[in-house]
Amino acid sequence: MHAAVIALDENGYRYLCDLGDQWVSPILVDNTSETFTPEPLSGFYPAARVAVTAAGQHVEIQYHQPAGKWRSFLSTNEGLFPDPDTVSLEEWAVRISQYAGFNEEFTLEALMYFGKLKN
Repeated sequence: MHAAVIALDENGYRYLCDLGDQWVSPILVDNTSETFTPEPLSGFYPAARVAVTAAGQHVEIQYHQPAGKWRSFLSTNEGLFPDPDTVSLEEWAVRISQYAGFNEEFTLEALMYFGKLKN
């Protein structure tokens, strides 16, 4: 299940509030606003920049994620904070468990299982 809504600000401009993906903050999707930009922006979605293309009632969101290794960020209302790099599955299991509240042992087993599928 995924939930997202369009909210209006005090000036009547539309903002996407993507609850399903847990965005950091709503993003302006109303191209009639003078502050609207179609350029990729940081600070809305963890570990990616997003660009909004708006035409009438239709909105398209494009995610611009950097290539390379998987990076971890703490996502807050104050912004995105990069975590230190990890080198082992055990470190990833600890980090994921701390952030998501998952059982660390189960998380490590899942990471090892999916690592085997990749090879």
